[in-house]
Amino acid sequence: MALASIATLWDTVRHHETLFAEPMTADTRSRLLRLVIFALLPASIILHELGHAAAIRAVGREVLDFGFYFIYGYVSYNGYGLTPYEQGFIALAGPAVSVAIGLAALTIGWFKPTRAPINYVLLLFGALEIANALIFYPVLDALGGAGDGGDWRQIYRTETPGIMIPVAIVHATILAGGLLAWRSEEVRRGYAERTGQIYRTREQISRRSELARIMASAATQATDRWQHPVELVADAQRGGIQMVLRWQSRGFNRALLVHAPPLDGADPHIEIHAAIRALEPGLPPYERPLNRVDGQPNVDELAGYIRRALDTVDGWDGALTMN
Repeated sequence: MALASIATLWDTVRHHETLFAEPMTADTRSRLLRLVIFALLPASIILHELGHAAAIRAVGREVLDFGFYFIYGYVSYNGYGLTPYEQGFIALAGPAVSVAIGLAALTIGWFKPTRAPINYVLLLFGALEIANALIFYPVLDALGGAGDGGDWRQIYRTETPGIMIPVAIVHATILAGGLLAWRSEEVRRGYAERTGQIYRTREQISRRSELARIMASAATQATDRWQHPVELVADAQRGGIQMVLRWQSRGFNRALLVHAPPLDGADPHIEIHAAIRALEPGLPPYERPLNRVDGQPNVDELAGYIRRALDTVDGWDGALTMN
């Protein structure tokens, strides 16, 4: 964990200009995710433990020991003579700091957005910080992973209803609010806009999944028992869907591209393009659009278009590449 944190910080420092540049790429998102997991979350654990330490000092005790191991930390003190409420106050201070950090990150990322990479880091870190404080840690505590002195076991003690009940209300309210927010189309749209992603409604996602299934099934049906073996490759596009069909015959590499543009527009259709390239070096490739299928065909209809396109392109010869 320590080595991963050091490597992540080194990568961030060395490549900060490209890492926080727009537009974001899949690699950028992956590296920023590592920054959150291996750098920001461990740093927040230190602040969590400092919250405990401040509470210990507030009740008049001294911190006897402090430990930090990247994925967890601890603060020890002499609890002899403290009331259950004072012990509950100390236990609550750490999670309270974690939740406050998470809410602050979410607030800045949402209400004071800047560049997409920074917004992405703030919103992702805020969500994970709150999930860690209010879901993962309580579950770990309930299973005994943090021992008898775990924060949440002390917070939810029946001897301190003045702490337990208000915390339970706030705890449940934050979790319910987070769930409702994430299920909201407005929130999902706002998250996409702030982090440089394409927003799709659930209906669009469902339509896109169905279209991808139709295209894959049609390509498989069209090439089944055809005269040449065909390689099928699903190629994810930004907002679109496409299948690439490749084969070799009579000295040429041949390919069909079956492409569906993003479904956001009012003109849904599927385009079929073709290309050939001679295996012999020196000859230029030849490519051209073949067909356009308006609307959303079913599997059999699209398979027919693809099969006819396969036969057409397989009949192309070298004269095309020299024109």
